[in-house]
Amino acid sequence: MPDALLPVIWVSLSTGLVVVLVALGWRLARAVVALFRALNALVGTSAILDGVEPTRHLDRPVPAVLADRSELQARSAARHDRAHEQRLVRRQARITRGRLLTRPDVASVERMRRTWPHG
Repeated sequence: MPDALLPVIWVSLSTGLVVVLVALGWRLARAVVALFRALNALVGTSAILDGVEPTRHLDRPVPAVLADRSELQARSAARHDRAHEQRLVRRQARITRGRLLTRPDVASVERMRRTWPHG
């Protein structure tokens, strides 16, 4: 009896293997087709974007090695002034919020809740 059962087992295992390979191949083929469709859509989109005229010209910064010293100093000073102004604005907002926290009236607490952290 075991000798008659062995070919049946091998045939069923072989059939199962073929079915699994066909199923995986089918999924792989569908994935490849979906990939090519997505690439086709990307090509169409990039063709549309390549045809668009730029609305403004972007100036590339001059490397610091080639730039004039006075221009570099002016850029550095402007960056420093912007940072200083941002620090002052943040400091003033913290002071205003602190004053709202120390007042006992309900209106100032409600105002603080409405404006924090944006005000």
